[in-house]
This record gives sequence, C-alpha cells and structure tokens, in this order.
Amino acid sequence: RSGNSPESVAAVRLADKICKRCYHLVITCDKEGQLANYNSGNRKYTFVLPPESNDKSLAMTASYTSMLLTGLLFARFNEIDNLKKQVDYLTKFGRTIISSHSSVIKEIASLDFERAVFLGSGPLFGTATESHLKLQELTDGQIICKNDSYLAFRHGPKAVINEKTIVVFLFSNKESVQRYERDLVRSMQKGKKALLLIGVSDCPVEGLSLDRKIYFENTSSGIDEEFLAVCSVLPAQILGLFKSLKLGLKPDNPSVSGAISRVVEGVVIYDAG
Repeated sequence: RSGNSPESVAAVRLADKICKRCYHLVITCDKEGQLANYNSGNRKYTFVLPPESNDKSLAMTASYTSMLLTGLLFARFNEIDNLKKQVDYLTKFGRTIISSHSSVIKEIASLDFERAVFLGSGPLFGTATESHLKLQELTDGQIICKNDSYLAFRHGPKAVINEKTIVVFLFSNKESVQRYERDLVRSMQKGKKALLLIGVSDCPVEGLSLDRKIYFENTSSGIDEEFLAVCSVLPAQILGLFKSLKLGLKPDNPSVSGAISRVVEGVVIYDAG
C-alpha cells in the first residue's frame, strides 16, 4: 500500500544487488512512498493507484482490492480490452454486497462468537487468507481467525470448530471445484456444531443447509474465478468493521496496545551475506 515497509524496500534492493538483470513492477497506492521513488539500476515500472485507494486506516481494505485487481489485469494485459466486462461485474457485485447484504453482515457481527474460519479453493484460498486477517486485525485479536482450503480442513483443522465459531464458505463458481466444497459443507453436520455457517458466492448454491447466504446475483454471471476473488473479500471487510464497533474498538485504529501499526515498524534488515 504505502511502499514504505522495510522488508518490501529491502527485497527490491536485494534483487538489484544479486541479479545482473532484473525487472521490477511496482504497484502501490502512494506516489510519495519509497517504492514509488526507488531508483533502480534495473528496469522498473511503477503503477500508482488513485489517491482514494490509499487507506488511512490500519487495516487494508480498498487498497487491498485495488492492488489485487491491478495485479490480475497486468497478468492478462494482452487481453485487457476484453476484461472491462469483468471489472463491471466487480463494480456491480460490490454495490450489491453493500446495499443488499450489509444488514445481514451487521446481524452476524452482533452474535457472540469468538472464532471465525474462512475456507476457499484456488484463487479464493488467498481471499480466505485475507478475510481471516482482516477480521482478526479489526477486532484486535479478540476474534481468533483461521483460514484453510476445503480439502485440507478435513485433515485435522476441523477440530477448531465449537459453538462459538462461525464458518464462512467462499464458493468457487467452477462446478468441478464446487462439488468438493459442497461435500465439505455437508460433512459439517458431523462432530461439533458451529454457531453459524455462512456461504459467499456469485449466485445461490442450492441443496446446502447454510444459516446465511450472501450472493451477488440470482443466476451465474460468468465472472472469471480469479476476479470473483476480488469481490468475495468484501463480506469479511464489512464484518470486521461491524464487529470492531460491536467490541467498542475504533475500526481505523483497532490495536489498543499498538502491537500492530499501519506501516510495519522495527524490522531489522540484515546483510544477505
């Protein structure tokens, strides 16, 4: 986001030091940041996002989705003109989540839960990782969070479930993947019961016993799975906001002790040797 984290700047400098030929693509939200202004002896291209993406709060929200989308678009740069429809889907879905599902997410935040598990497959595994981090950050660690893939969750991690746990299923829109995800949801009926099972998907997933369903359209939109990962993080971001308020914290700066900060501090960079 800022381009000022010590390990980020050090990684670029180290690459320049050990590589005779190196190319840097810098995606950042701050034109004044160290990465944006780093002078490399190698080829470097800097892409600075609009100022609105540079969150002022501790936890990344708009900056995360903006940088993720930018990375996805760069990865498919040779077909960029055909990706406008994908971006339009994200705009539409984001508005749907905020306008149609915020009240449901606020109601979930009001529940007395202490743990949250986020599950995702493929590109949505990264979304599950970011979702668990966001809720944990915004609640100052009062809500202990975990992320995993659907298949790995069966092999032991499922033991974390208890009556104070919510489970958020981030569903793929690929049928070949989703059938395994549905099987995992059905298996949740065995063992300790979670407080709440929540589904997040581009369209309703039928035939499952879920307590809450957050979906973006009534029928499949055709959005590519990797772009689905961008909008699927919004429910966790909104949940983190409401839960932070519920716990009496300040969402922009939820860390009461100062254990975490907007830009990581105190990182010692050692010589590569």
